[in-house]
Amino acid sequence: MDRFQKYRHYSSDDLVEDSSFWSWVLREERGEDGFWSEFIASHPNQATAVEMAREKVLQLNNAEFKLPDDKVASLWNKITQASRVALPSEMEQEKTGTGAG
Repeated sequence: MDRFQKYRHYSSDDLVEDSSFWSWVLREERGEDGFWSEFIASHPNQATAVEMAREKVLQLNNAEFKLPDDKVASLWNKITQASRVALPSEMEQEKTGTGAG
């Protein structure tokens, strides 16, 4: 039996639902590289479906770990406020007048 039999007629949506495909796209298992490269080489008619599914997996993965915009704004505000606070060494230099400047 052809080891690619299962995937011969998969659509891009079918591939997105396959855990082996996700492992390959996200580089979780190095052993998957050879399988999927060979699959594409021996089934060029599936190359478009594979690429579309790959892009969708990457988008889904990014969406899962993307911070909401309000959280990003809040974190950025904290960073900018913290950077405005003088460091202890800078405060000491201001008191003694030994700052570089």
